[in-house]
Amino acid sequence: MKNNYDVKVVSNCDQLKTSITIYKDKKIIFSRVLNALSNDGILSLTGKYFFIQLFRSDHEDSNKSFLFDLVAGNVLFGRILECGIRGKFYFDNCDRLFISTEYGEFEINQNGEIPNIESYYRNCLNAGGECSIYLLKRYLERQNFSQDACKRVISSIDKTIPLLFDTFHGAYSGAEVFKIRAELMERNEHYEEALQSYFNAKFLNNKITVKRKISNLCKKLNIDMDQLKASEIVQKLLKNNIEIRELEMENSRIARESYFNKLR
Repeated sequence: MKNNYDVKVVSNCDQLKTSITIYKDKKIIFSRVLNALSNDGILSLTGKYFFIQLFRSDHEDSNKSFLFDLVAGNVLFGRILECGIRGKFYFDNCDRLFISTEYGEFEINQNGEIPNIESYYRNCLNAGGECSIYLLKRYLERQNFSQDACKRVISSIDKTIPLLFDTFHGAYSGAEVFKIRAELMERNEHYEEALQSYFNAKFLNNKITVKRKISNLCKKLNIDMDQLKASEIVQKLLKNNIEIRELEMENSRIARESYFNKLR
């Protein structure tokens, strides 16, 4: 049925807007302008629904995903999905929307929710890695910081840290997970472990907001702040990340020079 449809998605990079126009039998049946950039969208097999995800920006629709009912001409949801946007979205033969990720395939209902969200969280946290980081706090809040949830998050963080060694943003991501780890340790009154994790976070990203936490815990534990040292794995992570970033920038420089040399 999609053969009768034509979808045009045009991004205005100057205004950070995306225009959507959908034709059926060469007649416009739907148009909308969204306040963020996108490069694609998908039409359901029957042509009834259209889904699009937007990039991160400073605009109001930043990082949101939208599902439109083309028959009714309205939006079913426009929100930041709890599952994020890292994955492949598709419609099945019954017009149901799914996301396929490295953690499994999950249906997204017409409210923009994953009915089987607990399975998504469980699979994601068990795997660890960069994709799991943004879920940690949300998962803890959903579980009311239960002891089981705290243990699951700590386990996920411990799996994640070694996986950050070969990533471009490894130091930044590492700082985020160590901050979360520190907050959990402090919440459970494991103050020395909390202090070490806060310091590890600061070592990886000096701009992360943990300095007051470090100062307060040092006073509480009667520890000289100048005596604090980052964990060995954290020192290795930062060193490795600096090398990766320098290599990436050098490769980018060589590629640019090669490109411009060909134009001469």
